Amino acid sequence: MASAVAMVTVVTVASITLLGWIAWCDWSRRHIPNALVGLLALLAVTNGCLSGVAPGWPVALAILGAGSLLFALKVCGAGDVKLLAATSLFFPGKGLDLLLGAALSGGCLALVYSALAVCKKRSDPNLPYGVAIVAAALVEIFAS
Repeated sequence: MASAVAMVTVVTVASITLLGWIAWCDWSRRHIPNALVGLLALLAVTNGCLSGVAPGWPVALAILGAGSLLFALKVCGAGDVKLLAATSLFFPGKGLDLLLGAALSGGCLALVYSALAVCKKRSDPNLPYGVAIVAAALVEIFAS
């Protein structure tokens, strides 16, 4: 039992580190690497297996489906959709909480981003929304 708890802790720390790396990639390059999102999904499934909680597959697939439609309509980026779906695997039964958290942190990010654009007298139309998704995921991780 103690080794399972230790492994869950290791997976959680690795996931938090990976989320930070993903946020940095999105902020600095406006790109979320597929390999990092895939690794995050793998860590989520591993966490679920170690803790005895099934990953939130239905919510993740719903997010992926709806997000793919939004991507096709050029409303959001594909990396953001994949990140949100992979992150939702960590929180079975809390998909709505994650989506609301991402929306709230995305609004805050948009305000900060707009203020930075005004200060620099230029605007970049690409909001690094992966940063907001990571912020929501971190709040969920530390709240649970």
